[in-house]
Amino acid sequence: ISIGWDGQRTPLDDIRIFVNKLPCRTKFSDLYDDVREDCEVLLSGIICCFMSVQNSTYIYDHNKNSWFFLVDSNLKRISSSWINVMNHMVRNYQKPCLLFYRKLDKFRKLDLKDAPKEISLIKKNTVFFSDYQ
Repeated sequence: ISIGWDGQRTPLDDIRIFVNKLPCRTKFSDLYDDVREDCEVLLSGIICCFMSVQNSTYIYDHNKNSWFFLVDSNLKRISSSWINVMNHMVRNYQKPCLLFYRKLDKFRKLDLKDAPKEISLIKKNTVFFSDYQ
């Protein structure tokens, strides 16, 4: 679900009100009028914007029962409590811009048989695209 914010300097109270109303567990029919199959979903990820320049991500790890915060290349465990995550978002002026939900009845492990067996690192400062003109 994509969220648009009006302006770059959103008042902190607006962020707090919005974050406090985010449903962690809901039905798609509660979110959309045209949904035929009424499935229950859980919030599993949030991409936030900060000052319209930097993005951060909150990810819920179902195996560890914890929310994690990712910004730049730093990953930090926040809490298993949604309230602590909401407080972290508001305290750090994080405006939710994109919400990811997953179906409640589909919690099964990923099939990794076709996943890459090897990872190659790319040298730093490698140019992939020509300069825009």
